[in-house]
Amino acid sequence: MKAETEVLNLPGTPVAPPRYSAAFCKGTALLNETESLLREWKPGEDTEEFVMRVLRHDVLGRTTACRARDIVRQVLSGGF
Repeated sequence: MKAETEVLNLPGTPVAPPRYSAAFCKGTALLNETESLLREWKPGEDTEEFVMRVLRHDVLGRTTACRARDIVRQVLSGGF
């Protein structure tokens, strides 16, 4: 029988927000992709224009459009 872990939330006790999210997991260890995107990125370029250029020139190599958009947004959200 598998033991289940129960979380006890007492009234008035603050609940900490989760430390990690799906977005975090999707963007981890994208070192090669980040390097490729930074080589192509032009300061001041609109994010959507950059996404379209990344897709048009296949910068990320055979990545789906949806995944490419996610990667570009994840990398750019780092403050570049």
